[in-house]
Amino acid sequence: MKRVNILKIGGVREFLLDFIGEEGVGIIELLAEKGVVDEFQIADLLDKEVNSVRSLLYKLYSKKIVSYTKERDDEKGWWIYSWQLHLQKILSLFEKRKKKTLKYVEDKLKKKKDAHMYDCHVCLIVFPFSEAMENMFQCPSCGGRLTHKSDKEEIKRLEEQRRELKGKIKELEGIRAG
Repeated sequence: MKRVNILKIGGVREFLLDFIGEEGVGIIELLAEKGVVDEFQIADLLDKEVNSVRSLLYKLYSKKIVSYTKERDDEKGWWIYSWQLHLQKILSLFEKRKKKTLKYVEDKLKKKKDAHMYDCHVCLIVFPFSEAMENMFQCPSCGGRLTHKSDKEEIKRLEEQRRELKGKIKELEGIRAG
């Protein structure tokens, strides 16, 4: 995969903020820019304590967004962990979220298209077809006539959202393919 600034892809930054928070996004930005960086450099560059940086890195590691290699510092005798970002994993997680949202939108769209709803213009109560039929298309509250409720605007909005999601998923698949 060619090097791409994933945070410039529409919606990825917001997804990451929701997924790992502002500080996690800061580390991702740094790793995306610098490549492989040890935790002490990350702490220095972000002006944070090493322990808080480690905590964030382990959180990212648990989500498989970053990985590390370790090397012994012969002079000091401790291990130094160098971290790198996995752009493919971030894009994969983002694409998975978009596909999940697409499924939700398609299910909701199907229900809207299949549902026959009726409403009372006086009471502003909406009834499904079966309940409206049981009440002989009269409002049980006021006795007014129930009329078929059109969800054309909602259906149009959901169809547009579905088109946008399919476009975004196709874009992500193209980016991941390289």
